[in-house]
Amino acid sequence: MSLNELFNMAGAKPKVITPYTSSTGTHVPTVNMARCLVRLQAGGSGGHSTNYGGGAGAMTEWWVRIPIAGWVYVVGAGGAVSVNGSPTTLGALFAMPGSYGNGNGPGVGGAISMLKGWVDTDGAAMLNGGCAGVSGGHGGYGSASGGPVGHPISDAGFSGAGVASTTNIYMPGNGQGNGSGGDSFYGKGGTTGNAPAATAYGAGGGINAAGRGGYIEIWDFGA
Repeated sequence: MSLNELFNMAGAKPKVITPYTSSTGTHVPTVNMARCLVRLQAGGSGGHSTNYGGGAGAMTEWWVRIPIAGWVYVVGAGGAVSVNGSPTTLGALFAMPGSYGNGNGPGVGGAISMLKGWVDTDGAAMLNGGCAGVSGGHGGYGSASGGPVGHPISDAGFSGAGVASTTNIYMPGNGQGNGSGGDSFYGKGGTTGNAPAATAYGAGGGINAAGRGGYIEIWDFGA
């Protein structure tokens, strides 16, 4: 759906806005093939038990038409301590959850798109591309805060062959203190030992704390 089509609708105002904060079910629109703006917030990861904060889930945004039969939705759960968050889905639409940090580095935020494979070979592939939204913030660690939205990977996550230095990589903190969880579109990550606020859907938990569950918001503009 183009923006012209959207704003040519009478009044360009949604008939109804439906939030889902947990669980699963079927979303049924107001009319067959209703024009809808969908926001999917994936679940945030719990922080590692001793070392790192959890990554926040991604928020993806889609313009779609939904048939009157409806689409099945799943609101991703937040991860417990040392457990990844869960994806949020509506039909075939998807938002990537945050992951928890372990011995390999801080928690990684869910990404809008992610490059998979070595970039100097033919094996690289783009995952989960083609939609609007924002990546979740990375988890913090002992001397750094979790990341704000749009920064899914910490500077501490850059290592290995071919990486000469992280000195020039600027990864801002979210102001939540060392070892905090990453921020989501809806709120701040949890501080060390604490889960995010109840309305910070999809944010990562601090060290030794759970992440926050996801969220779905559907704006139904009708026919």
